Amino acid sequence: MTIGQLLSVYLETHLAGRASYGRSKRLIERECAPWFTLPLDALSKQAIRAKLTIVGEVHHHGPHANKLLGVLRAAWNWGLESGLHDVAANPTAGIRRFRMQARERFLNQAELRYLMSRLLSLPIKPQAYFLASIYLGTRPGELRQMRWDDLDCASRRWHKGVTKTGGRHYLPIPQQVADLLSALPHTSAYVFPGDHGQPWSAASVRKAWAVFRKSCLAGRPSLADVRHYDLRRTLATWMIDRDVQLPVVQKALNHVSLQSTEIYTRVSVRKLDEELQRQADVFEALGRESPPIPPRLHGVR
Repeated sequence: MTIGQLLSVYLETHLAGRASYGRSKRLIERECAPWFTLPLDALSKQAIRAKLTIVGEVHHHGPHANKLLGVLRAAWNWGLESGLHDVAANPTAGIRRFRMQARERFLNQAELRYLMSRLLSLPIKPQAYFLASIYLGTRPGELRQMRWDDLDCASRRWHKGVTKTGGRHYLPIPQQVADLLSALPHTSAYVFPGDHGQPWSAASVRKAWAVFRKSCLAGRPSLADVRHYDLRRTLATWMIDRDVQLPVVQKALNHVSLQSTEIYTRVSVRKLDEELQRQADVFEALGRESPPIPPRLHGVR
């Protein structure tokens, strides 16, 4: 079996229908093509390290390098477990991921108020899409692939058919989202249709967001660095600021483990501010209530 055959079967058998399929396929086609004709035992650890260095350090795409490493590692292990090959020595073993600083950008109250008021001037499709991104905190790929068959606006329920975690996700939707989606035309199987019967493409969403964000800069320059995905972080951070329990936030974001959700507790500055101030007040009160310390007498210990 060749590298190309393994990756092709992995994509079309294991990742087919998952939200990560498109990105993984593009990454494999762009970065792994020179290896496609190599037999499995000919791919060396050195070759993988060299490729990751080019992607992560030379081209400054650390997340892409980490994703590539993860896809190669997963495909190799999946092929071995599925009986497609018997090359037990995974060439990605021992290769470390690039250390990435977690992005902590979210919208504050003034930014969010301005952004939402500006969204109301957009056409109904991007308006509903980006407002739903704020209200639900859904991953962009899952929202793009929302289908009418999976949605019940009357009972305010959405059964996600495709998620990053591979399983279905049952999500209640707020009334605001139900009203927005109900107003959209039913012209496709998808709530947010694109071309040729497909869902709205990721490239089109990115372009729509870039155009909209640019239109906001005159009134709110601080929005220049806000990405579409930051709307998801905004929901999580605001929920945690309201003392919503982590398992509830985890369920809303469809995280497999609480460890992923706990990332958002680091960016909840308000809570840290409150607790530090509260503790300082306690210390100060103790200092005021304490009796004066008598002067030390010489010779007395």
